[in-house]
Amino acid sequence: MIAAAMERTEQLERSGAALRHSWQLWAGIFVGWTLIGLTFTFNYYYFADHYVAIFTKQPSLREMVVWELPYWLLWAALTPVVVWLTERFPLERGRRVRNFSVHVAACLVLLLVHRAAYLLLGWLLHVAVYRRLASLSVVYSFLFFFNLSTGFMCYGVLLLVSYAIAYYRRARQEQ
Repeated sequence: MIAAAMERTEQLERSGAALRHSWQLWAGIFVGWTLIGLTFTFNYYYFADHYVAIFTKQPSLREMVVWELPYWLLWAALTPVVVWLTERFPLERGRRVRNFSVHVAACLVLLLVHRAAYLLLGWLLHVAVYRRLASLSVVYSFLFFFNLSTGFMCYGVLLLVSYAIAYYRRARQEQ
């Protein structure tokens, strides 16, 4: 009887901890998606004139492929760097603040490197939007900070996927 009562007490404690963890998880999800939404909202608001300039006429599929594919392929090329950073600077207890700072700095550097390479590629490939701009320096001055929020999300997704894979590997090793 006492053992059953102790067992029940432990179950309640575990379920209370799970409930607290669940609440924190859902709060984190809500805050995260809210920040993503606000970031894109700010981006669209701040760069509204860019969108108007870009889409004066509907682009063809070919133009969209030439414009979009280099963006994502450059992120593919940067993926090993983000994976290495994730392994080298894990966000674990005792080092969370320092390693988070490293990830923020790395994210900013990779965003700027990606943006510079992407705009150069777009200019070299004669993307329709860039053809109207006189020189590469004009392309950089007009579009360098345009749509950086997508880059932040790319880094974040790569970071999360890297952690998920590492967690999965550790769990399999422990079995």
